[in-house]
This record gives sequence, C-alpha cells and structure tokens, in this order.
Amino acid sequence: MLRMIIVDDERAIREALGVILDWEALGIAVVGLYKNGAEAFDAMLDEYPDIVLTDVKMPGLSGLELLARAHAAGMDAVFVILSGYAEFEFAKEAMRYGVRHYLLKPIAEEQLRAVMTDVRDECLLRLSASSPARPAPASGDLVRVIKAYVRDNIADSSLSLKLISENQLFMNADYVSKQFAKKTGERFSAYVTRKRIELAKALLAAGELRVNEVAEQTGFGNDIQYFSRIFKKNTGVTPSEYQKKALQGP
Repeated sequence: MLRMIIVDDERAIREALGVILDWEALGIAVVGLYKNGAEAFDAMLDEYPDIVLTDVKMPGLSGLELLARAHAAGMDAVFVILSGYAEFEFAKEAMRYGVRHYLLKPIAEEQLRAVMTDVRDECLLRLSASSPARPAPASGDLVRVIKAYVRDNIADSSLSLKLISENQLFMNADYVSKQFAKKTGERFSAYVTRKRIELAKALLAAGELRVNEVAEQTGFGNDIQYFSRIFKKNTGVTPSEYQKKALQGP
C-alpha cells in the first residue's frame, strides 16, 4: 500500500480530500493531514510518504518551499500540486523539481481519480526499479548509527532519515523510522530538532556567531525565519533574545 499525506491550510479541503475517493481501492493509504508545509515536512522526516498532495499557497511554509526542502533532503516522494487559478503561474515553478501533476481548485472527483491513478502507477514503477538489498547492521546498532550520523552532520540542512537509512544502514526508511521511535521513545524529526536547538543555544550563548551563522551551523541553512520560528517554539524566545539574555548574564 502506497503512503500519502495531504497538505492544505483549509481544514475543510484537506479533510474532504481525505475521503473524496476510496483511496484504499487505489492502493493508497492516507497517513496524515497537515495544515502547512512546516508540519508536513516534519512528518515526512518520520513517515516518508510515497505521495504528497499539497496546496501551493499556505502560511508558514508554502507548498513550493515544502517541495524544495524535500528535494534538498533527498526525498523522492511524488508531489501533486493543488492550485487556484490565481496561483497557477506560481505553481508552474514546481517544474524545476520535476513535478508534472497539477490539480486546479475546485477539484472534480474524476479528475482527481485520473491524476492519482497515474501517480500511483508512477510510484509503483519507482519502487519496482529500486535496488532499501545489502546486509543490514544488527538491530542494536541502529540507534547508535543514527545518533552518530546526526552528531557528525548536524549542520547539513539536507540531513534526513532516508539518507541515513539508505546510505548508512541499507534499510527501508519507514522501518528505520519506526524502530528509532520504538527504541528511543522519540520520533527522528523531534530528535534532530532537539539536537539542533541544543547546539544553537550553546553557540548563541558563546556570543561568537551571529544569528544567521548559528542557523547555518545548526542545519537551518539560510532560512532565518524558519530557524527563529522553530527556536522560539522550543525555547519561548527568539534566537536574538536568547543570545542577548545569555550574554548579559544573571
């Protein structure tokens, strides 16, 4: 069964998309509904969906920004872009990443069925052509390998469990994700975020780097807004506020 997530900032639309078709009859399981690209990307780090059905224009992280981030992380999910007429020219930018499936709102059920049937067939071809068969390490080493790789590559904005699973563990990413969560009690995305925030706090407190440099050193690249949003969500203050308070002392 192929795995799919649906991303749209309008609750009614994403919930309707989740039930508009008999997805199981198409061989597709809807594994999550998300209201923006940031939520969806975190989910992709753990769930590794085969298909992402996403709106283009959303607050926080747009559909195209989600696509770009997934591409940079080496994720090979097939993206289907949802677009209103006003955003269609904007949506065509996705062609740079090889996206060739578009749906204009409002979506007709038969049109959706036809597009998703094509997408399903494309995914199945990809899977049949893939080579996730090399000797795997002992299960007890799985968490150790993942944590060591994260530690050594924390500054890499393309860091993903798929990359580690395929290039270090030679195992299926979905299986590795479940095993990591089972053995640690923490999802991979949450673990990476926690480690990045811990490092960011240390670097900010040292006072030798500016906020944008800390963002780069901790795997957020040049996306300062995203770094600030995630940092504040986890600490209650912005990176600048944290640094100022740390340098002022008690």
